[in-house]
Amino acid sequence: VCFVEISTAEVSSRWQTPVSYTAGQTASLTLTLSFGTGSGNELEPGTRIYIDTPNSLAWPLQSISQQRPNYVYVTKGADEVKAVAVRRDAVSGLPPGMPLLNMVEIDESGSSGGNLTIEYRNVTLPRTVQTMRFPLFYSSPSRSMQTVSVAGIRTSAGIAEKVLVSAPSIVRLDSPFDLLLQVTDANNNLVSTGSPSFEVIVDGVFARRVAAGRSAMVNVPGMSITTAG
Repeated sequence: VCFVEISTAEVSSRWQTPVSYTAGQTASLTLTLSFGTGSGNELEPGTRIYIDTPNSLAWPLQSISQQRPNYVYVTKGADEVKAVAVRRDAVSGLPPGMPLLNMVEIDESGSSGGNLTIEYRNVTLPRTVQTMRFPLFYSSPSRSMQTVSVAGIRTSAGIAEKVLVSAPSIVRLDSPFDLLLQVTDANNNLVSTGSPSFEVIVDGVFARRVAAGRSAMVNVPGMSITTAG
C-alpha cells in the first residue's frame, strides 16, 4: 500500500486509498485536497474545483445517484459540498475532454490546512495495465484556471487464468517452427508472476516439456508437425 502526496502553490493532493489496483477491478477511491500553504495564501470564496473524468473510464463521473457507477461525493470537514454538472464548453481555460464535468464551489475562505475530500465511488478501473490520471482544476475570482497535480492510479495484471498460444498459420510437414506462449489474466494482460511449467502436445503426442520461468512470454523453438491436417 502506498500513499502519494503532490503539492502546488495553493493546493496539495493526497490519495487516502491505495494507488495500485488490479486491472478491471471496481473500487472506491478517496482523494484529499489541502488548501493553502500559509497565511495570505488561502483559497478565496468563489473558488471552483472542477472534477474531470479520466480518459480511460468508459463512463463519465457523475454526482446524481450513489447507486450508479462513477459517483462523486465531496465533503469539506464534516459537511457535504454538493457537486453539480457543468458543460465543458461553458468553462474557459479547460483542456479537451468529455462534454460534462463536475464542479464544487467554495463559499468561504479555505484557511491554511483546510481540507476538501473527494470520493470516487463504484469506479470500474480499466481492464488494461496503465497509470490512470484523475484530472482536477480550479479557478477563483482573482485567478484563471489552474491544474491540481494528482498522483496517478496504477492498474496491474490479475492472477494467471489463460495461456495464449501463437504459431504460424501455415507450416510445412517436418519443417521446424516456433510456438509463443503468453500467460495472461482474465483481461489478456501479461501476468507479472512468470509462467508455470508446460507440456506441449502436438497431434495428440507429447512433444516437449517447458520449465517454469520468470517471464510471462515463453518461446518454444523447433516444433514440428509430421501429419497433414
